[in-house]
Amino acid sequence: MKKYGILLVMFCFVVLQMTWSQSHKKSLPRPDGNICWSVIDDIPVYPGGTVALRQWVIDSVAPGLNSLKSSAEGKLLISFVVLENGACDSFKVVKSVAPEIDTLFLNGLKKMRRWTPGKFNGKPMPIKFNFPITIKRERENEKNTVPKTKE
Repeated sequence: MKKYGILLVMFCFVVLQMTWSQSHKKSLPRPDGNICWSVIDDIPVYPGGTVALRQWVIDSVAPGLNSLKSSAEGKLLISFVVLENGACDSFKVVKSVAPEIDTLFLNGLKKMRRWTPGKFNGKPMPIKFNFPITIKRERENEKNTVPKTKE
């Protein structure tokens, strides 16, 4: 009987926790004092989707890597807010690769087209978006090589 009592208490705790977390709206304050929602109904979408966004970065921003002195590689994480009108604002480097590379991508992403804004309860809302970028340089010995296949 004691075992069932403990299970009942644990079950009540889980149900209470789930109910509480669903009833409280999760939001993040922005520097200008407005609220940026983190739990939403519809996420912001770049025109053409994620594939189009990545292709735009490859075509428009990444070519600038060749002119930089830095040869650093790694994962760059940039966050920004997609506003109610689809414009992007509040760009911030969350995870850096190198200052020179960070600046290149920050300045490039600020030139993005307007997005379809995210929605909460059917209304456009400012939504924070995290965009990971992998920086990997092509090495001289990797150029023009055919990948080996298993036999």
